[in-house]
Amino acid sequence: MNDEIGVFYNGGNFPVAITDKNGEFETLGFTQGVYDVGIGINTSQLYDKVFLRQNINSIQLNKDIDFDFNLSNPIRIKNPLPGTTIEEKFEVSWDEVKGVDYYTVEAITFGNPKKKSGSSFRHPLHHENGEYKIEGNNIKFNIKKLNENIGIGGLSFDGEEMLVNPSGILGTFTPNIEYPIVVNGYDKVRGI
Repeated sequence: MNDEIGVFYNGGNFPVAITDKNGEFETLGFTQGVYDVGIGINTSQLYDKVFLRQNINSIQLNKDIDFDFNLSNPIRIKNPLPGTTIEEKFEVSWDEVKGVDYYTVEAITFGNPKKKSGSSFRHPLHHENGEYKIEGNNIKFNIKKLNENIGIGGLSFDGEEMLVNPSGILGTFTPNIEYPIVVNGYDKVRGI
């Protein structure tokens, strides 16, 4: 098992700092600049955790700072369960999370939806009333309306040939395909 927990990169090169197994370190020698921050744990070890972040992809280093990695249990989806066949209208519900002011819901679609491969897209979904920031623990969708409003274009390249994807004819959400649904929770400063 890899004991590294935090890895700091400078401009996409090799790591410039790695934490100990407790995720703690203090180091000198960082120059001012922008650094990417990542967690150096194999994702298979984090299958039941989710990274709580402050909506940042990098840190600007020009003074001493503390940067904490906080992991939590993921939001549990109550409905629909995996493998559920849905109709034109359906509802997604989840367990409420303490400290969350609103949720966002996204569906993930793939260039090859049957194999869940190729390019992937996250589609922010809105409640039937049009709201993207969801208060409470459920949201209702209409697949037909979503297919009319969300478009990937339906085209992709295979070498030098341009091909029509199933979504170009059937819409973004193709019948008889499972789509992952992601629910994110945020506090008032978009920090969870």
